[in-house]
Formats: sequence, structure tokens, C-alpha cells
Amino acid sequence: MRASGSGPVVKKEERWPVVSNEYGQISAVRISDGINGSYLLHFFSLQPNSLLLPLHLNADLLFYFDCVPGSGRLSWTEDDELKDMNIQRGDVHRLVQGTVFYLRSDEGLKIHAIFANSNDDLREPATEPYSSIQDMVLAFDKTILQATFKVSEQVIDELLDGMKPPIITHVDAFCRGEKTIENCNGWSTVVTEKQLAALEGSSIGLFVVKLKAGSMMEPHWNEMDTEVVVVLEGMGMVRVSSASVTKGRVMRLEVEQGDVFVVPRFNPAAHMAFNNGSFVYMGFTRMAQRSNTQFLSGKTSVLQLLSKEVLQLSFNVKPRTLDELLAAQNDTLISPCISCAEEEVVQILEKGEEEEGGRRRHHGGGGRGEEERRREEEEAERRHGRGEEGAEWGREGEGEESEEQWKKKKNEQYVDGGRRILIKRN
Repeated sequence: MRASGSGPVVKKEERWPVVSNEYGQISAVRISDGINGSYLLHFFSLQPNSLLLPLHLNADLLFYFDCVPGSGRLSWTEDDELKDMNIQRGDVHRLVQGTVFYLRSDEGLKIHAIFANSNDDLREPATEPYSSIQDMVLAFDKTILQATFKVSEQVIDELLDGMKPPIITHVDAFCRGEKTIENCNGWSTVVTEKQLAALEGSSIGLFVVKLKAGSMMEPHWNEMDTEVVVVLEGMGMVRVSSASVTKGRVMRLEVEQGDVFVVPRFNPAAHMAFNNGSFVYMGFTRMAQRSNTQFLSGKTSVLQLLSKEVLQLSFNVKPRTLDELLAAQNDTLISPCISCAEEEVVQILEKGEEEEGGRRRHHGGGGRGEEERRREEEEAERRHGRGEEGAEWGREGEGEESEEQWKKKKNEQYVDGGRRILIKRN
């Protein structure tokens, strides 16, 4: 059994290979929220004109198809019948344990899948998630197989002597959820059994979110379960706050395409896109009949439900301050937040410098010299492409920033696309 991922993020390069050949790959990730146990995800990547041979599911399976630009066909057994459907990017499908399925790729397929313990428990099953139908048949000897299939000994010999093909081999040559939030800053789609018949009878669903450059999914928390999230495109920052009143803490997660991360139940989180590109991610979680996501802001926020007297005491502010805070809230929920992701990375760097300085003081060493700091800043600027001649700064959907505009933003701190290069503007 592979070890669980350490911490709340498992990087793409930490996936372990399950199957890999010229026709496709299957890789896996196990991640834990540190509270409820571990979660198991598999990533299927099929080349054009390839076939994933039949597998028997030993656990419930939820697919998200992320084929770029690909398409294919899913076939599965249900009620003693073989059913199939064309699949394309954004489609979602659920298969229950005991199902046999196979996949055919026409133009190439990329699939993110999570294996659930049951139809309302997202945690990893106790058994291996699937078995090869071929292996299940060939596990028996000639005598049993001949008595089972009632064929000649020659047929069974040919069956047993045949070369075993790879689980992904060559062959000749529907996320239909409603956008629950959509504005100029991005969109969010939730898919549950209400939107998709394939999920009927299951409380497990998924969501897909796209944040445009310099945008944020406002702080929110899940009341039902841990969210297990896969980054589909771009990179971003996720700030997660502890729900504990006795030991509050903050996690800042810098994630990019292919990474998997978890946000535990009841822990408020904000997701932010960097200024230089969009941030797209999807997640698996349990879904309630009513919305199981609670936001800090908006007309349905818990802050709008509590009495103003109690809130005033909670925040220790003047009544006018509280009135202005509540009156300014709307239901956009995905908002512009220029340089918020970059500032989160700055906080990581500064915290690291403070910890390093503390260690040096503890061991009797001095801090860094001003000359060393200046050299590091100059090197960071050089790598960022801004020298004496200047450079052009811009963000998606906006015009480029002139050198004069740049100079007006003195003393701001930036990070190059989240790559942890600190730029102090002088």
C-alpha cells in the first residue's frame, strides 16, 4: 500500500505509476486531510486510438473527463446490459462497485477519477479499486475453466497460452452542470444528482471553477465533507484557515496544474489566481440537498443572519463600521483581487525569512548583510526580465502597463507568476 501524501498538497510529480506504455498511462495519488482518513485518485491518460481493457470495479467511481481536445466512448455493464455513451471534455459519470467498464479513446482522453468507500463516503475503500477481467478469468486452472465454459481442451489451451496484452492497448482506427456562479471574474459549476442522472442515489458530486487572472473565489467553507481538489489549468494560491478557536492557524498552498490538494470540512478557504493567468480546478466532495458551501460575504452570509449587537461585540467595532461592512456585501462571490495571490507568496517568503532569522539568532549568528540582500533583489529583478530598460506588465483582458505606470507603484512586492521570486520595487 502506497504511503499517503504528506501535508495538504500532493504535487503532480509525486504521483506513482500504475500502468505506463506507449498507448497511455494510469497514475495515482493518495492524500489525507489529517482528520477523516485518506482519499484515492487515479489519473487516466489515453493516447488517440487506444483502449482501456475491461476492469471490474471494487469501489464506487466518479469520473471527470478532461480531454483536450479529445473524445471517446465509455462502455459499462448495468442491470445485465452493456451500455455506452460518447464522452468529451467536461463530462461527468459515476459507476458503482461491481460494474465492469472499458474506455475507448478516439482523439485522446484525460480522466480524473476518485474511488469512494460508498455512495456517501468519499474516503478510500479498504480494497484495491479495480481488477482486470482477464486476470479474474485466468486465475483458474485448465480443468475448472473447461468445466465452466464447457468447451474443448484446445480452446482453453489457446486461452491460457495467449500473450497477455497491456491493460491499455491500441485499437484501429458531458459536464452538463449549471453555472451556479458566473461573472466577468470567472465561473463555478456544481454537478450533483439533480443535474446528472448518472449520479442518482449518490451524495457525492463535484464542482469545477475557473478564476480569471487576478481574481478570487471568496472565503467559504464546506459543511458536509472534505474537498479533494485537482488543478486542471494554470496555477494559484489557496489560503486555508483553521476552524479551531483554541489553536488557530493558516495554511498557504501554492498549487499548479496536476497538483492535488485537500480542504478539510469547516475550514474557510479562499482560492486566488495570479495576475498573469487563469486558475482552473475541479473537486470531489459530498453534496447536500441544500447548498453545503457557506460564504463569509453575500446576502446569505452568516454575518447577515446574526444580530448586529452580537456582531458588534464580536468584532469590537463601531455600529457605523459594521453597517458599512454589511451594506457593501453582494452575491458576486468571485471577485477581482489584483495581486492577492502574489501577496500570499510574499507572506510565505517573509515567514520563511523570519524563521531563518530566528534560527540564526538562536545559534548566535547575525542576520543577512544589506549587500547580500541587495544582490538577491537585483538577481530576482534580472530573472524577471526588468532591467534598466524596463519591461511590459499586463494581465489577461487588460492593456499592457507602461514603464511610467510601473514606476508609480513603488514599494509594492510582486512574485513572478507565483514562482517565489521576490521583486521589491525601488
